[in-house]
Amino acid sequence: IVQDTKKCDCPAKIHLRKIIKYPENNISENTKSRRETMSKFLRTSLESEKKQ
Repeated sequence: IVQDTKKCDCPAKIHLRKIIKYPENNISENTKSRRETMSKFLRTSLESEKKQ
């Protein structure tokens, strides 16, 4: 069946996330500051790899 109209008030949403684990870069203590520090380190490492 082909419809001529579209739903305008449809609340359906989809959220996708891709998780990649880096076991060689684990942190010793699970604290907010250590997570933030490692996160910044990984981001800069990945950005520098993309540029090369």
